[in-house]
Amino acid sequence: MSVVGSSVLAGASGQSAGGGGAGGPRSLRFNSSDTAYLSRTPSSAGNRRTWTWSGWLKRSRFTAASETIFSAQGSSSHTLFNFYGSTTKFALIPNAGVAGATFQSNALFRDTSAWYHFVIAFDTTQSTSTERVKVYVNGEELTWSSSTYPSQNEEWNINIAGAHNIGRATQVNSYLTGYLADIHFIDGQALAPTNFGEFNTDNLWVLKAYGGTYGTNGFHLDFADNSSAAALGTDAAGSNDWNVNNLSVAAGAGNDSLADHPTNGDTTNDTGLGAQVNGNYATLNSITPIGNNCTFSNGNLDVTVGGSTNNRGNRGVSTIGMTSGKWYCEHVINSGKSNIGVVSSLDYGADDGSGNYWIGSGPNDYIVWSHNGQSYNSGSGSSYGVSWTTGDVIGCAFDADAGNMYIYKNGTVMNSGTPSHTGLTDGPYFFIFTEVNSSVSVNFGARAFAHTAPSGYKSLNTANLPTPTIADGSKYFDAKIYSGTGGTQSISGFGFSPDLVWVKNRTNAVPACLFDTVRGAGVSLETNNTDADTNWSNRVNGFNSDGFDTGNSNSTNGGSQNYVAWCFDKSSSSGTDIVAYTGNSSGRTVGHSCGSAPEVIIVKSRTSTLPWRVYHKGLGDINAYLTLNETSAVSSSSSYPRWNGTAPTSSVFSVGTSNDINKNGDNFIAFLFAPVEGYSAMGKYSANTTAGAYPFIYTGFKPRWIMIKNISAAWGWYIHDTARNPENPANKNLIANASNSEATYNILDIHSNGFKITGVSEQWNHSSNDYIYLAFASHPFASNGGLAR
Repeated sequence: MSVVGSSVLAGASGQSAGGGGAGGPRSLRFNSSDTAYLSRTPSSAGNRRTWTWSGWLKRSRFTAASETIFSAQGSSSHTLFNFYGSTTKFALIPNAGVAGATFQSNALFRDTSAWYHFVIAFDTTQSTSTERVKVYVNGEELTWSSSTYPSQNEEWNINIAGAHNIGRATQVNSYLTGYLADIHFIDGQALAPTNFGEFNTDNLWVLKAYGGTYGTNGFHLDFADNSSAAALGTDAAGSNDWNVNNLSVAAGAGNDSLADHPTNGDTTNDTGLGAQVNGNYATLNSITPIGNNCTFSNGNLDVTVGGSTNNRGNRGVSTIGMTSGKWYCEHVINSGKSNIGVVSSLDYGADDGSGNYWIGSGPNDYIVWSHNGQSYNSGSGSSYGVSWTTGDVIGCAFDADAGNMYIYKNGTVMNSGTPSHTGLTDGPYFFIFTEVNSSVSVNFGARAFAHTAPSGYKSLNTANLPTPTIADGSKYFDAKIYSGTGGTQSISGFGFSPDLVWVKNRTNAVPACLFDTVRGAGVSLETNNTDADTNWSNRVNGFNSDGFDTGNSNSTNGGSQNYVAWCFDKSSSSGTDIVAYTGNSSGRTVGHSCGSAPEVIIVKSRTSTLPWRVYHKGLGDINAYLTLNETSAVSSSSSYPRWNGTAPTSSVFSVGTSNDINKNGDNFIAFLFAPVEGYSAMGKYSANTTAGAYPFIYTGFKPRWIMIKNISAAWGWYIHDTARNPENPANKNLIANASNSEATYNILDIHSNGFKITGVSEQWNHSSNDYIYLAFASHPFASNGGLAR
């Protein structure tokens, strides 16, 4: 399968900085409960005015306690970098415990599925104050919600002849819970992030080998030597080794030396033993709807479940979904009972009638239970295998291609190799574990498996994921912000010549306008009203090779006004098509070139003042429809079937007898979107208003653009994008059905593999309400596994 936009699979980094798994670079897992850290006291001070720190971090938790990455102990104060408690902001604190400047980021760091690359460049010799401290994340400079820059030539504690710690700050008793990889410290130079990373051909920030000098106290920790716990602190650049405290290389769940890494390694090394190939490995997803009774630890590879009989939502699911390929994982019960299997939805399961939402009760749950070895789905159990108990190693082999699942006990397949479940081909599926009042340890292959995986089955990480057909989403969809000039201007920089341009004025209450190559430049439809086609000479004057040309209309280019443009390429590769047809009032089929069955269709009469109608597969009813220019909830009519009672196919979609979809003699335009794995997703989620259990929607990519609609109540179509929200929270939104200017709601985060609702509101997350969404990617998770921002 070819990779669009690159001659190689980008993976988490697009190139390896040195081998895979065993014998190559690794990550080190820190657990605050273990009081794990590295320590070193330089024999002499280095340059305290100029230095650079670089490292990759994968977070595991968010608590009220601050989490320290790096610190230096002075005689009366501490200098440290940390995450500032439950705010999840990144902070630089030069004098912890006493008065001093503190830098806190605007960005919130709440993605636990992928890696962040931090570079801190410090140079107080600079005459301009804002040049003295710079922090970069994945190649982009951070902005600050609060900052007080040091005075010229000011010295911080870092590089003193005193105690330095990685993963700990002694003065404030703060430890790190998470993973660190590829740490560099450069004594005497303030370097750019491009010394340690670069944007590859798919526009992903990736790790690259540092080729410069380190200075007196400089070091490089790649954690490649795990021959002993002490060897984890080996300086790969020289002799500035670190002391290792409360970290282990012993086999089993306590092993803190893991193949989890921001660089994808050579997958041919994966023969089923585990820990053989670098990649961003699956962990348990601590931000899915998990109720209030789950406690995650050991880098989100252990979970303890409390609660009672009603264990609604108490589950541990993998951060990576499986739609194809063969995958293997293991888990061990530490206490209580457990389940193991897969689930195809991250929503709660179905109530079994007694108020219980136990794993196995839902129609999307496919599990085997430790108590009796029975397999379960939709609350119904069947005889399958054997029971297991504390200390047993239980493996799950999931063949997503054939849709079969197999369970292993201590290396032996259950039920003579008969699958526990079959027909599981409508993914993505997620590994799922746990039971009420239990504790389990899970291994997706970042450490050695206890038993070799079945032949052909792989550990679950980004390196092993299928090659994405679209490695860079910006080749087919992109969002750009621009400032209006009041005249004409060319909006360029897209990686394609757009076929559909959707423009919205962010500053003033002006309707959003749609333009496309089928109707021709200048011909405009407005998404918040029922108006027919209008040909405007001053809105969009033409499409060019990498964008479009505007006139001087307030809709597209008013003076001193801000705009966003969402542009789409229509092609079978992107699953997008734009189709014109003529109505006949009697029902008909219309051909399309999406390449597969579209799951979202948006239709508008070009001739008459009729409403916009929307088909969405997530509505679950072929007679159901929504209205783009209105707030109305979902409607359904079998008397006037908008879609003629027929689901779309890979070649046609159907329209019924209703005027708004097929008025005789009217000209219609239809915008069609079919899902392309790693590039686009369209689906449905249910509200969860329990604090700490708000919905997480897995897309399999980092969304560039998301549109959400409440289908249970009268609320609008809310649009978020990372052009306007390059950092979390993604709080700037526009409404497709209204001319409103941009508004701010802190309700949503955009993650490396989906998006997370972060609050309660009727627009995004209201009790008992359902929502549909349409999303397009910046990059697939298979290739952005190292990119969490």
